[in-house]
Amino acid sequence: MEEILKVIRNRRSVRSFSAQQIEENELKTVLEAGIYAPSAMNTQNWFFTILQNPRVIDKVTQWIIEEARFVQDEKAQEIASTPNAAIFRHAPTVIVVSGDAADPHSRDNCSCAGQNMMLACEALGLGSCWISYMSFLANRDKLPQYLAELGIPAGYRPYFGLTIGHKAGPEPESHPRRKGLVRIFR
Repeated sequence: MEEILKVIRNRRSVRSFSAQQIEENELKTVLEAGIYAPSAMNTQNWFFTILQNPRVIDKVTQWIIEEARFVQDEKAQEIASTPNAAIFRHAPTVIVVSGDAADPHSRDNCSCAGQNMMLACEALGLGSCWISYMSFLANRDKLPQYLAELGIPAGYRPYFGLTIGHKAGPEPESHPRRKGLVRIFR
């Protein structure tokens, strides 16, 4: 039990990666962790798209920058005005996590899968970071084109991306945990 809690406590959002690609067996382990996540009514209605080709990662980055113009959010506007924004932090692997848009539990299911994958990365000594900007692609009429180009099933929507790779630079420090977030009724 202590080993699991250690992985949970040590997981950090890593934003600096080496150029070295992760191993195939590491990718399989991370994906297996996602596939074994809980899902509402066991629907398992997630879809994982693995990007390891730098040209494809750059293309998706440009889509996000373009779509950020239409998102009414200060951070989105900052991204939209940065032509070469490093959305995916130069990670060698990006997993796009999509879910069935018709299922109201889909985002929750995908979030469980994403957390499992990030914990698997930490257990393997890999870095990861949750990239919520993938959701910008689902806000406009170009979504069917994006889905088709990424091989994501029609009717699904990208919720987030996970950057994965070998950590570069110092380990990020843990932020203090907030207090007063638990109330117990007995």
